[in-house]
Amino acid sequence: MKFEIPTGVLNLERLKPDVLQRFLAKVIDVVIALCLWQIPGAAGYLASVVFLLVSDTVFGDRSPGKKVAGLKVIRLDGERVDLLTSVMRNIPFAIPFAVYPVPVVGKILAVLGFLILYLGEAYFCLYGDEGLRVGDTMASTSVILDEGEE
Repeated sequence: MKFEIPTGVLNLERLKPDVLQRFLAKVIDVVIALCLWQIPGAAGYLASVVFLLVSDTVFGDRSPGKKVAGLKVIRLDGERVDLLTSVMRNIPFAIPFAVYPVPVVGKILAVLGFLILYLGEAYFCLYGDEGLRVGDTMASTSVILDEGEE
């Protein structure tokens, strides 16, 4: 698949990362979120949810995990990934963390949400069109190999 962006034609197939790279990046980001969760009180909960939502703006167009894995996020319209784009593409990953504190059912919903959403996103990465997950489709983004052009 090729997209016309302001800087030229982008061949996503050539820049498509290995699924294991994306998995490694997400594991690193979730570990960071779980570390933030350890901050006492509501601050830890909020820090982990906010981190997951805005993580793709931490190092430019990449989360800390993507930075380590050599990946970055692009918008399909050629613009830079902004805060709203990061939030839109990461909502599926933040939902399980967000529902966890709900009294009585939160932990059950979080575990079910984690399994359904994370496995669903993995399925779309593996078998969906161009390896785009639901979050990518919602935000019109894609994850590509970082060729260090910046």
